[in-house]
Amino acid sequence: MSDKCVKYKLLIIISFCIGFCLFTGCKDDKRIDKASLVETVTAEIKDNKTVYTFYLLSGDDEPKGIEIEADGFEDAYKLAKEKYCPDISLAKFELFVMEDKLQQICLKKDVEYMSGQYSISPQVYVALSDSETMDNISKSKDVPKKIEDFIVLMRKNKGYISANSLTIFNKFNSDTSKDFYISYITFDGELKSSVLQLMN
Repeated sequence: MSDKCVKYKLLIIISFCIGFCLFTGCKDDKRIDKASLVETVTAEIKDNKTVYTFYLLSGDDEPKGIEIEADGFEDAYKLAKEKYCPDISLAKFELFVMEDKLQQICLKKDVEYMSGQYSISPQVYVALSDSETMDNISKSKDVPKKIEDFIVLMRKNKGYISANSLTIFNKFNSDTSKDFYISYITFDGELKSSVLQLMN
């Protein structure tokens, strides 16, 4: 076999190996990026501590979340980034659900933080819930979608509801508005939705 033929075959093999590495590398990058995207965030009380859970976009059947003990959304997000997932992103963040027991302590400051972040859409849906709903969110990936559907339906049927972070931020910072209404999700054998009145 001539040297020319050997060099040609060697060039083909090297080109194939480089191409293979490039394609598999890109594939892995996409997987890592996808695994870092937050879809839903919950805030609840567990063992007398405030816990934020960042549920990530994944192909798994079960919800995949990062639990952080913190006094607010801002601190929880920073800790999640520093300790667990440096590439965590809120670019696909769609739903924020807070346990009703935390409403007076955390809701206003959390919404204000979210409203000041360019990486978070002002259209993130916001709801309060009972602890049973929180438990169901941790077990089923279908629950956040059902909650979003409830919020959309209530906003359509009851136009006065503050459904997203922007409208809630505006209500909290309004000089004229005394109170406002937000979606309240409960679980008693099945998910149910109602309206909760909040004082500004």
